[in-house]
Amino acid sequence: MEWNPIWSQVRVSSPILHLTGKKKRTVIFTVAVPQNGEKLRIRFSGEQSKYPVVIGSLRIWLNGKSTPVTVQGASSFTIPARESLVSDEIPVSVKVGDQLEVRIYYLSKPAESNAIEEKAISFSGDQTAMAVLPEYKEPDYKAKYGIYDFISSISKIEVYSESPVYRIIAFGDSITAMSRWTKPLQKRLQDSYGGKYVLLNAGISGNCLLYEKKGMMGALYGQKGVDRFQRDVMQEENLHCVILALGVNDISYLNAKTKKNINQKSYQEAVKDLVAQLRNQNVRVVGHTMTPRKGYTFGKKYTQEAEGLRQEINAWLRSCNLFDLLVDTDAILRDPNAADVILEGLHQGDHLHPNEAGGQKIADGYDLQKLTGENDG
Repeated sequence: MEWNPIWSQVRVSSPILHLTGKKKRTVIFTVAVPQNGEKLRIRFSGEQSKYPVVIGSLRIWLNGKSTPVTVQGASSFTIPARESLVSDEIPVSVKVGDQLEVRIYYLSKPAESNAIEEKAISFSGDQTAMAVLPEYKEPDYKAKYGIYDFISSISKIEVYSESPVYRIIAFGDSITAMSRWTKPLQKRLQDSYGGKYVLLNAGISGNCLLYEKKGMMGALYGQKGVDRFQRDVMQEENLHCVILALGVNDISYLNAKTKKNINQKSYQEAVKDLVAQLRNQNVRVVGHTMTPRKGYTFGKKYTQEAEGLRQEINAWLRSCNLFDLLVDTDAILRDPNAADVILEGLHQGDHLHPNEAGGQKIADGYDLQKLTGENDG
């Protein structure tokens, strides 16, 4: 018997959220359970935060029944800044396909956060034990900008199960963090292999491989990929495969000042280094090409020079033979009549982020045998 993850998110410092966020809010999200197990536990992280976070109440709901989550016997507890905590064991047994609802009531403002659950919702006050929730109205900005509610300070949910789970990590930016391709890919893995594999989302919105934006917004985008790789990927136990899906944000920052760091050679060297680290640990590697971003209006104007770099890097990714599998997300999503834009109907309206249909197409583009190594040899 051992503890295996069924859900996780990587951590980012969020001083801007701490300034603008609200106290006394309940955040609710649902986890599709990928493995059978007889009990649960939750890991909390304040390691990237300057501020403590106070949890007023936390409950797990399954099949209409709620179970309180405690830390050292207390239902209200504090996650100290720069530290981490583990909950007491939660006496809830689960099976593959269960829908586990997590309700967490924050007495304090958010501190260390990420946003990987599109259907996460939040309410004012403590709603953790309410059999009937208040009516929820989605704020206009969420639909307009594809912004999710942040789930502060929870880093991992684990299940106690008989056999180890092979862990696949998706290492990417918002296209990964939004979970629109990771969730249907996890469903495909589940349908084909039961609870043998779990796909963990290590995406951060705004994240780059080589570039790191400064300031409070930059903190929300996380450390550049080459620097966070050890913490967010290599420290995971039973690591079986890593999906490398970073870079499309880097090229958006390309200009005369940054091109000495954001260029074809630097990208190749970074990818080769990450792949070498994984190969040294006998970990499988999957690559993604960079999807189009022409037409995306948020942030700096996208240039022809940046598009040229994207095309150059994609050509190299297709020919470098570094990966066990290359998923050509560019070819999957682009307009066949305009190679620099995503096909209408496959993005969420901003010409960058795949919608559910686009995410499903990416997930369907995976060869599961090459992803897992099943039947190799």
